[in-house]
Amino acid sequence: MKKFLTAVITGLMFTASFAFAAEGDEAQIGTTTYATFEEALAEAQSGDEIEILTDISLETTQNIDKSLTISGEYTITSSAKKAFTIDKADEDAEELIEVTFKDVYIIDTAYSGRCIDTRDGYITLNLDYVWLESTSAGNNQTLNMGGYDSNGITYNIVDSFIYGGDAGYALSLWCTSEVNIDASYLEGYCALYFKDGSEGSTVNVINESVLASCACEDFIFGTVVFDVGDVTLNIVDSGVLAIGSDGEYKQYAFLWSSYGDDVTGNVINISGDSAIAVDEGQEIAATGTENTISISGVTTNVEIPEEFWAEDFVQVDNGDGTYSVCNHENTEVVDDKEATCTEEGYTGDTVCSDCGAVVEEGEVIEVDPENHTFVDGVCACGEEEEVETTPEATPEATPEATPDDADKNQPETGDNGIVVFAVLAVVALAGVVFAKKNAR
Repeated sequence: MKKFLTAVITGLMFTASFAFAAEGDEAQIGTTTYATFEEALAEAQSGDEIEILTDISLETTQNIDKSLTISGEYTITSSAKKAFTIDKADEDAEELIEVTFKDVYIIDTAYSGRCIDTRDGYITLNLDYVWLESTSAGNNQTLNMGGYDSNGITYNIVDSFIYGGDAGYALSLWCTSEVNIDASYLEGYCALYFKDGSEGSTVNVINESVLASCACEDFIFGTVVFDVGDVTLNIVDSGVLAIGSDGEYKQYAFLWSSYGDDVTGNVINISGDSAIAVDEGQEIAATGTENTISISGVTTNVEIPEEFWAEDFVQVDNGDGTYSVCNHENTEVVDDKEATCTEEGYTGDTVCSDCGAVVEEGEVIEVDPENHTFVDGVCACGEEEEVETTPEATPEATPEATPDDADKNQPETGDNGIVVFAVLAVVALAGVVFAKKNAR
């Protein structure tokens, strides 16, 4: 959304600064300047870049039939019904050309006007920081993919603003194509319109892009309208707005056929941090059709029909008037409690860690009469804590000696005689020594 605001502000700045551009040549290719843009376009060769040097006004349609880049921070105002067409020569029907508009502001003032209209296959159109606006009250088709050749058509819309007016369409597709809308804002009576011939198209809306519809007081329409089937629309981290009508008729975010026809096989995938807003009393889209909406990431101001939930996802009421979806991939158990002798326990609720929803409620655990909690030896249930005591040790009695035991403690007879003989020998020897000393 910041990029969109930057684009809007810068666009307003362009408007203010363009008036001060110097008069003189209108365009330049390389180092060669041209008095008019028409002259530069006529002289341009495949692969050239035409740089706009000042604000210019066009009264006739300018056709591009080769690979070119048109750039310059100035305004191109056209009074022709089609400001630019991209229409190749017949002999080059299968030759791929790539046309890029960069840093330009294109305004078409004609009734039912078109800023850029492609008429062939094998075309890649790049819009890089571009502002396209149809200002008339007619059935404008600001960016229109027309023609009859559905081969090899690609639109890359980056950091751009496309406004179809309250009676027109920002982007109309009449051919099978691939469209990438990146960080851009498209608004009109219908922002994106799939017309006859666009079956099989794939459109990717990414990176904070916004598709918005103006208020409608005449009849019900939609921000995105499918008049054909077999279209794939991928919306990632982006928004779809269908708000602003105060009358009886409300806009759908997605409308299956503006003519009430049965269209089938369309697939819308909405993921990431996306958003959908519709007026009170209106719906995201009609249910019960043979088309598929698969929502795996969104915040919306209305309830999301169950058939739009992506597989394994469920709706979550955010409690603030908004709804989202979640697949509860990451969970945790909370409020679990052990049963005691006086209170029941609880297994705990399984809660989504991402959205906070209760995925599965827990179960009550019966009272456990054996699970006591003692305080000062007493449980709340009255049970007293059993204290285990250790018995005093009893001294072992010393057995009385028996004659046999006494004999066992005495030396053997032979050993006793040796001791006596040794003592007597020592005494006798001492006596002899003493006697000799006295004789002397």
